[in-house]
Amino acid sequence: DIEYRCPVCQGSLVDQGQYRVAEEVDVEESRFINRRHYLHKARCRCGGSRSKAPPPVRGVPGTLYSPRFIARLICDKFRLSLPLYRQYGVMKTEGLNLCRSPLTRLLHRHVDAMEAIIRLIWDHNRGEEYLACDESPVRFIGAEKKQAYLYCGLSDKAVTFAISTGRSKKIAEDIFGPNPDRLLQTDCLNIYNNENLSGTHAGCLAHMRRHFFNAIFSFPSESCLILGKIWELYLIERELNGKARSEEHTSEL
Repeated sequence: DIEYRCPVCQGSLVDQGQYRVAEEVDVEESRFINRRHYLHKARCRCGGSRSKAPPPVRGVPGTLYSPRFIARLICDKFRLSLPLYRQYGVMKTEGLNLCRSPLTRLLHRHVDAMEAIIRLIWDHNRGEEYLACDESPVRFIGAEKKQAYLYCGLSDKAVTFAISTGRSKKIAEDIFGPNPDRLLQTDCLNIYNNENLSGTHAGCLAHMRRHFFNAIFSFPSESCLILGKIWELYLIERELNGKARSEEHTSEL
């Protein structure tokens, strides 16, 4: 607040219409609550009609959870990678005592309901002109086959994931789909050397760079030359990313 009185002559100060922007990072209150709705009933004195207040909108009919609670549960789980047991801990510290099992069932129920949206995102990603693919081994606990592979597809607009117990050319084609007009970038694993997957198959500089590091002692001059070229490309990428972040920050301001 501005003191609109001159400390010298005690006269009124006139706002000149000029201002400066002062930024502040703060936190808006967001907490879990157990809200009670008192639904009143009413009837006519003649007894001919009765009425009652409608209940609040539920995210799932027959449950206690609001649409906002379910949206928070899903976003924290998949957008922020916050496991349910940690979300349960946050709820408990805020005075909301719920069982974890209903939360798990609630999450699975809505994930199943979003299956159609997930398929649309996959179909969209498969049709992109550029797609970066990779896979990583993951382990199951208590399963007969303890190892599987998590496949990731990254385009300019979306990231998609799929899990499979195998790793082969057929599985890669089933997951990422055939697209002869696509530029596919991978770590050059043999399963991606498939003409049906893409018209152009590009490699990964990070994976390729390791081979030149290993060849330094055998071919020092040639390896150092290639490593220098790769480093120049990394510098260009860093500069472009810095400009993009700067432009994004400017647009936010």
